[in-house]
Amino acid sequence: LKNRKRHGGKVPFLDPAIKYRLRVLDYLYKKTLSQHDIPPLSWGTQKVVLIVICARRKVSFDADNVLTTVRDWLEPSVKKFGKGAGKSRGWGIGLVDNDKYITGLVFTDRDLGLNLDHTLIFMRPWSDVHSDIFSFLNKEFFGI
Repeated sequence: LKNRKRHGGKVPFLDPAIKYRLRVLDYLYKKTLSQHDIPPLSWGTQKVVLIVICARRKVSFDADNVLTTVRDWLEPSVKKFGKGAGKSRGWGIGLVDNDKYITGLVFTDRDLGLNLDHTLIFMRPWSDVHSDIFSFLNKEFFGI
């Protein structure tokens, strides 16, 4: 999706088809907020947990690439930090100020025994889920 390179692998490149899809997602997101009279959402610099469940596709699946693309899409279209600060990418919805505040997991629907028609994206502030995640990790992985 995002990590393609041009000119011998030296220039980062976003496939125009992906860029247009991200712009359509921007439009659909803003249209949904408007239709339901929901004010624009933003967690700013709060830590956020992201879960992406990808519907089946007849293409190869790269969880890291999916997560990177969705995290970038959740940033504002004009980045406030890092390389390219102040420049418009032409897509992005601004739910977080910087993708460094997002901790995410990606699954396929098959991983969870589902058969989805479309990809699902779930987000919650870290403060809402911290204790549940900590309890799960302690019980399932740390044996505490």
